[in-house]
Amino acid sequence: MPAFLIPIVAGVVGYIFGSGQKASVGDASLQLGYAMDDSESTRAALERYANAMAQNNADWFKAHPDAPCCVGCAGVGYIKPPDCKGNRECQAVRDAPSLLDAKVGTCIDMAAYNAGHYLSEGEQAQVRLYVTEDEEGNVQDFNYHAVVMGPKGLEDPAAEVRAETAGCGCGPE
Repeated sequence: MPAFLIPIVAGVVGYIFGSGQKASVGDASLQLGYAMDDSESTRAALERYANAMAQNNADWFKAHPDAPCCVGCAGVGYIKPPDCKGNRECQAVRDAPSLLDAKVGTCIDMAAYNAGHYLSEGEQAQVRLYVTEDEEGNVQDFNYHAVVMGPKGLEDPAAEVRAETAGCGCGPE
C-alpha cells in the first residue's frame, strides 16, 4: 500500500470500527482515534493498524534496502506499552524509521517492522494480536501481544529481544 493511502485507510477504519471519531495518523505512527477497551473489535482494529504499518514499512524497506532486516539485527530493545484501557492516545504503532531512531519499541512496533521487511521481499506476512493470559491461565484485561505470522511460521520478535536470543537472521543461513 502506498504511504499516501495510510491516512485514508486509517480514517476509514477508525470511523467504521470506532465510536465515530476519525483515526489519526502522526508523522511516524498510527494510533486509534477512539478510547480502547477489552473488546474483540478493539483487538481487531489494532491488528489492522499494525498490518497497515507493516505495509507502510514494506514500502520504506524497498526504498532503503540497506536497513536492518529485523529488530534483532537493528539492536532494538523492548518496552512494555503503558496501560491503554480507555486511553485514545496510548497505543501508537511506530514506523520503521521511528523505531530505528528510538532504539526501543513495543511488541506491536517490532512485529510491524519484521512483517514489513518480509512484505518488502515479496513474502507473505501478517501481524497477529493475541489476548494474553497470566500464570494461572486467566485472560488479562486489555493485554494483547503481537507476533508475526510469516514465512518461518509464528515468530515473536519481542520475546526474542527480551530473551536476548535475537541474532541477525538476515541473508543466507
